[in-house]
Amino acid sequence: MLRLIWVIASLLLTVHSASACSICGGSFSTRVTLREKLAQSIVVVEGTLKNAKPNADDIGGSTEFHFGTALKTTDQWKDTKMVVLPKYYPTIGSIPTRYLIFFEVTDDKLQMVHGVESTAALTDYLQAAAKFTKPGPQLLAQAFTQLEHTDVAVASEAFLEFALANDADISSAKKKYDAKKLRAWMAAKETPIERVGVYAILLGLCGEPTTDAVAFQKWMTEERFSTQLSGLIAGWILLDAKAGWANLNAILSDTKQPFTQRLSALLALRFLQATAGPTHRAEIAKACGVMVTDTEFADLIIDDLRRWAWWDHTDQILASYSSKAPKILKRTIIRYALQCPQKPATDFIARVRTAEPELVKKVEDTLKP
Repeated sequence: MLRLIWVIASLLLTVHSASACSICGGSFSTRVTLREKLAQSIVVVEGTLKNAKPNADDIGGSTEFHFGTALKTTDQWKDTKMVVLPKYYPTIGSIPTRYLIFFEVTDDKLQMVHGVESTAALTDYLQAAAKFTKPGPQLLAQAFTQLEHTDVAVASEAFLEFALANDADISSAKKKYDAKKLRAWMAAKETPIERVGVYAILLGLCGEPTTDAVAFQKWMTEERFSTQLSGLIAGWILLDAKAGWANLNAILSDTKQPFTQRLSALLALRFLQATAGPTHRAEIAKACGVMVTDTEFADLIIDDLRRWAWWDHTDQILASYSSKAPKILKRTIIRYALQCPQKPATDFIARVRTAEPELVKKVEDTLKP
């Protein structure tokens, strides 16, 4: 069951790998930044909640929202001073009253679609981020400066930009990262653990091989970083290829290592293939060769090789096909062979199509647009 859960998680990461950071995944891959919500909304205003009134039956109610600074508006709504929200938002004691409200227009009326507590820092951050109409290295350079902002909402938004950025953009912005800051964030025990893997990647991209690689070796053994190994593995390789690859290969070749730790090595491979494939191709291909015969990882890495169009291990992959192989592995190998341009793959498909025509047809259907 544990393996199944991690496989599903890994496949989800594969789905998002073209558009989101390979090593983040989890809940981050389904979230939307406030910058994106700002772009999607018709009107976005910072203002104040007032005069909240519950209905007589205590079910629902209404609250006035008085407009302040408009982050986004139109000619139709630029002079609006107040709208009544059809919900009871009590503002008692320490409950905040200043909010950023995101509106769409329905039946020629402003309709609230999202709201967050407002601070001056968050408003300033959003106004700066709104200048970037799409994700990219420049947005990440700006977000990096806000990663450890004292305003938690700002810091969270900045990190979410990295979690949703694609691997290539993260790598392209490396000249804008500050290794000194990253070292401090990695060392600080108050740094949220879910950020450590990303910070490790960033330090790997901009750090000093002679000093920072030693720190990576130490961090790999720290229990508090045990859930962030994929970033540590990839970051170490980016800093010190020889020692870093020795570490990754040792993890993959030791079948006694926990499945989660070896899966971290696979996620690190995916990041490296996306960002430094030409530089590390030989080592990535070598590591994949170990995994294509590993019963726990064969289906995952074979599908990765197919997506990358890396046909180095075709003979080895086709040889692992048998009637006793798990169904998921058989489907994965057939899918690989259907897209592989090499003659052994073409001959393999001809044989399997004769022996198991329905299976080949089902797999072919999964490859249709």
